[in-house]
Order: sequence, then C-alpha cells, then structure tokens
Amino acid sequence: MKMQDSFYKTIRSLGSMKSLKVYPNAKVNLGLHIEGRRADGYHELQTIFLPAPLKDVLEIELLEDQAFPEIEIAGIYLQGNKQDNLCIRAWKYLQEVYPELPAIKIYLEKHIPAGAGLGGGSADAAFTLQAIPQLLGIHVEESVLAAIALKLGADVPFFLYNRPMLAKGIGEQLQPIDIELPGTLRLITPPVFSDTREAYQGLLYASCHAGTDLQACVRMTPENWRHVIFNDFEPSVFLKYPELAEAKQQLYMDGAVYASMSGSGSALYGFFKDLSSDKTIVT
Repeated sequence: MKMQDSFYKTIRSLGSMKSLKVYPNAKVNLGLHIEGRRADGYHELQTIFLPAPLKDVLEIELLEDQAFPEIEIAGIYLQGNKQDNLCIRAWKYLQEVYPELPAIKIYLEKHIPAGAGLGGGSADAAFTLQAIPQLLGIHVEESVLAAIALKLGADVPFFLYNRPMLAKGIGEQLQPIDIELPGTLRLITPPVFSDTREAYQGLLYASCHAGTDLQACVRMTPENWRHVIFNDFEPSVFLKYPELAEAKQQLYMDGAVYASMSGSGSALYGFFKDLSSDKTIVT
C-alpha cells in the first residue's frame, strides 16, 4: 500500500479528526556563555534552556485535495514572506522524508514576540513537526524529528523535549539537567526587536565567560547565580538598548533573586521567591 493510501486510511479511521490545536511555549536562557567562534563562523556556547509558559496558538488542518501548505498568521505581526515561516519549512522538510505527506493549513496566533530571545519561531516549528504525525496517527522516530529540527535552527530540537536542558556546541548538543528553580518567573517583553545576527556581530569577547562550568554554577544557591551565571550578549545589547539594562536593574530592585536577558534579547526575566510559585507573570 502506498504511504498516501496509508495516510488517508488512518485519517478515515480517525473520523472527524481533521485538525489539531497545540500551544507552543517560549523558552528562556539561564546563562549564555560564549566559548568562542568557529572557523565556519558559528559560535560555540553553553546555556541552559528552560521552558517558559508564554504560548502561541497553533492549529493544523489537513488539506486532502491540495499539494501545497498554507498558513494564516494572527496576533503579533511577523515580518517577511509567510511561505518562509518555520512552520511551513518544517512541513517541507518532513515531506522530504515522507514524499506522500498530505498538505496542511496552519493557523498561527502569535503571542511570543519575535526578536525577544524567547524562541517563539523555533517552538512553532518543533510543535508543527510533532503535531503532523499526531494528527495523522503515524509514528515518526524521535531521531528523525530531531534531525529535521536541527535543519530549522539550533534551538528547535530543544522544543521537542521541552524540559530543562544544558546546551553546548551551537546549542544543538542537549543534555537533560535537573534544576530547582527559585520561585516565580516574571517575564518582561519590551517593544524592542533584537536581531540575533547583529547581536553575534556585536559580541564583546573580552566580556565573555568562556571556560565557565555552567552546570556547576547552577548547583550553587540561586542567590549566588548573579555572580557566576551571565548572558554574554548583555554588554553589547545593553549598550545599544539601555532601556533593557534599566529593566533588568528594576527586576533586582523589585526583589528578584536572579535576573537576566534571554538569548540575544530583548526579553528579560527574573525569579522571585516571594511570589506564588504556581504562576508566571508576563509584562
């Protein structure tokens, strides 16, 4: 039986299940230490990816009589061609593995801002990769999804596992890490777009923390994290956007145990012990 026939036999067996809604979540970086620049221009780093509960809404609908995928985007405005969206590219890469993959229509409601270091686009792509097989009722090996995810971006594989991970290399070498987080996360998303490529170009290498054992640092008490865990993008990004430095300082003034910029910015977060640990505050 051809794979296409197998797909639609599965679809018929699912009855009315022609669409699936999922909620891709953001991430924050606990520490981002730049180890150096490689000959190919990429940077080696150490960071810890933490899931953060700011979420997009992603609905995927099967298009049985169409060859190409479609996407509609609402919510926060995204620049660029919609057909270059990572969700569309995720489908295309999956189709390279499964040529008879049915077309889909994607409804994406954006709540995770772009240019914030929160991995919103990467999360959307990873959740698309997981949702398509789930919708079709087929099994795709985790290793296959991880290989496709890495083609889409260095942090995309993290969202397949979506638990605290120590990341090395360019962010693709992932290792689960047990970490006790100190209280409630307060997340700030200023109206600033921080371009990742520009952030890398502006790195102040003399201020980087190459060679620091990030895994050992997080074993310290959270009160000590601010002295040993750093985001090496902050010095240059804060020079360009001083309001971000002020927002981080305000988090500490408000009582944060630890505060940092996430990724290459512009989002900032702080952990607070005196707030309820069962919620996240987003401002």
